[in-house]
Amino acid sequence: MKGALQRWGLTPRNLKMMFKGALPSTIATAMYQSPAVASVYGNFGFLITVASILSLHLLPRARFIQNVALATFLTGCSAAVILLAHFVGLKAREHTTPSGDSLHGYNASASVFVAIFLCFVVWLVSSLRAAYPQYTIPFLICTILSMVGLSFGPEVYSQSNSLALVKQLLLSYLTGFGLSAAVGLLVFPRTCRSVFLEGSQNYLSLCQNLLRAQSELFESSMSPTESPERKERNLKTVQISSSLAISTVSQLTEELTFAKMELAFGNNSKLYLDGLMLSLQALLIPLLGLSKIGAFDHLNSDPRPEMTKLSKLSSCSFGRAKSDLRQASEQLEVLLTPKKSFGGWSNPPSRTTQNTLKPDTTTEDRKSSPDRQSKNTFEGYRSITLQGLILPIKDEKAVTTQDDENDGHVGAQNPMRMLHQHLYLQNLLNAISRATEDLERFTSTGGGTSSISQDTTPVSSHRFWKLLHQRVFPNTGRDENKAHSDPEHLPPATAFEKIGDFLRSMFRSITSDSSSFGFRVVFATMSIGILGFLKQTQQFFITYRLVWAMVMIPISMSPTSGNAIYGFVGRAFGVALAMVLAYINWYIVDGHATGVIVFFFLCMMLYYYFLLRFPRYIVIFILAAVNHVLIIGYELQVGVNGVKKATVSGQRYFALHTLAPYRLFCVLAGLFVALFWTIFPVQISEHGILRNKVSRSLSLLSEYCGSVSVTLEQRMNRTEGDLQLPTSAGRKSKAARYAILFEELSLLAEMRVHSEMTRYEFSVGGKFPKYEYDRIINGVQE
Repeated sequence: MKGALQRWGLTPRNLKMMFKGALPSTIATAMYQSPAVASVYGNFGFLITVASILSLHLLPRARFIQNVALATFLTGCSAAVILLAHFVGLKAREHTTPSGDSLHGYNASASVFVAIFLCFVVWLVSSLRAAYPQYTIPFLICTILSMVGLSFGPEVYSQSNSLALVKQLLLSYLTGFGLSAAVGLLVFPRTCRSVFLEGSQNYLSLCQNLLRAQSELFESSMSPTESPERKERNLKTVQISSSLAISTVSQLTEELTFAKMELAFGNNSKLYLDGLMLSLQALLIPLLGLSKIGAFDHLNSDPRPEMTKLSKLSSCSFGRAKSDLRQASEQLEVLLTPKKSFGGWSNPPSRTTQNTLKPDTTTEDRKSSPDRQSKNTFEGYRSITLQGLILPIKDEKAVTTQDDENDGHVGAQNPMRMLHQHLYLQNLLNAISRATEDLERFTSTGGGTSSISQDTTPVSSHRFWKLLHQRVFPNTGRDENKAHSDPEHLPPATAFEKIGDFLRSMFRSITSDSSSFGFRVVFATMSIGILGFLKQTQQFFITYRLVWAMVMIPISMSPTSGNAIYGFVGRAFGVALAMVLAYINWYIVDGHATGVIVFFFLCMMLYYYFLLRFPRYIVIFILAAVNHVLIIGYELQVGVNGVKKATVSGQRYFALHTLAPYRLFCVLAGLFVALFWTIFPVQISEHGILRNKVSRSLSLLSEYCGSVSVTLEQRMNRTEGDLQLPTSAGRKSKAARYAILFEELSLLAEMRVHSEMTRYEFSVGGKFPKYEYDRIINGVQE
């Protein structure tokens, strides 16, 4: 039973997160059943639940605080824009209405000005969302509020009505954020540091799996009777494990940024986290190098005793590296898993473990430990064996002859080539052992720093704003460097030239890809939103709630067509499932509010279960959960306020059995319009994006080769200096090499995602050469 629950993802941790996820929305729905609360929020009480869902309170603390802070700021800006649009619309109504006539009724000028504001807001927010995809959710929150507030603009006839409307919208959103913040920070709290440390443990497990797969591939390469199918299967396993390790280390690099921004007392310092990340990165480099075993075809091509002994030595080195990595993983798991028993340990550690993990252990004690003695013995044995094998092989001539070349067997029995391949393996396996030893030493000594460090205290105001600017605008420094290296313009020298440079940057932003995406979203939104600003269709737009079809368009649109086509089916299925669950939620208890709220809580837990299991489908989760809230929340709201008050804004009342499919049709219409405008008039193809990323990847690969050449030259000329000094030439070249490498690894994960999305695009003419691009990506990884 326990194994089945784990296979389905129903672990204690996930159950806690499901409970935590469903809590704010359930509290918001339940509190609105009070007439005192309903009188404050009017007909927008369901927006409290929507805001509590969109704030994503399951995120770790630093991410969640950043998300809510930005969403709150954008909500205030949206409220101000809505008030300004209403004010402009009212003034246009006053100036265009004949003297003595009533200000009530349709006014074309007011509708035009409000529509212009709507277009501008949708363009600006969508452009920023495309430029900064890491802030997608706060921008979507801002978009929903702006659309709901501006859709009522043509029917606002006084400033007091505008203020009352915006006040209810603002209170609903801020209340939802408050509930989400209370639950997110107090109920089963998670920090980015704990997520980073958990990810580190998972990363070491992936490294063990990768090394195990590489060892199996090595054994299959050593066996002359091994079937090609098994070798191909082992090679595929190595490639998959390598991709998982690369994506995990990229996630850890991103998570480290948030972990260092968190305020923590008595916890691991920023220096400790940086050192741990460097140790993990140092482990990945030789592991990826071992993935080239599949390309070696001379590992066991010579039957002489020296070569057989060399092959056995490589097998022993694999076993030693696996043992070292397993030991480092176990030690990291013990050190970084705090529990409430035995003073913070999950289980009372053994005496051997206690003695090993004492932070004040001296260097002599570590050198004299049994594990260290075993490692030193094996290193001595490997060194003596290699020296004894290299000299006889080097004195021999290659067996390759002119006849071999004519027969196509060039180097088939070349001992030097076999020697070079084994030395390559020995070097990498030795690097893995050194990296695991450094990681083990780092974790056992706490990185040489106290667990309570000045890095965990609040930073100065200047450094805070600098970090905030780097976090919000991570590409600013690179863009400034590109601007100064513009081949067509020198850096501006006068005030007039600086103004011109600023205007050029503005025009460049307007014509950028993100701005083009913003205009595309505007066209898609106004294809439905225009109905709310025309005299013949304005009342129809309000009565039948077409605003929610319009809201679904910017939520569903994505910058590339492959992602949009791929997501269309999933989103349609998600909202259909939400309608079915809404029926069950309401009619299983015959519409009684108490029972509806209880089953609403269970339905929300189900939505969060799918979110936890498949986090990449977060937009589907948002659409399904919001659609469920729009159905159930509206019916509960009508039960409190009454039908008369619910229809005061002009919206028609529908019973749930009619409202649910109607909501579904509205959402499907919005999804279809979003899909249409994603591929029309010209689709933003995944092909071009993948091509650009591949070219960038090849450029980075050439830079990395140049950096490696510089490092080798420094080592041969003995100009590296002391690597412990940050100012040494070797330390600087190593930092530059690591920066290029891990940018390349991050780009590899992105290229694989875009490559998968290309299969869902419409292709006119010849097919996209996906196989060739995948070969390039695999070649870059190797």
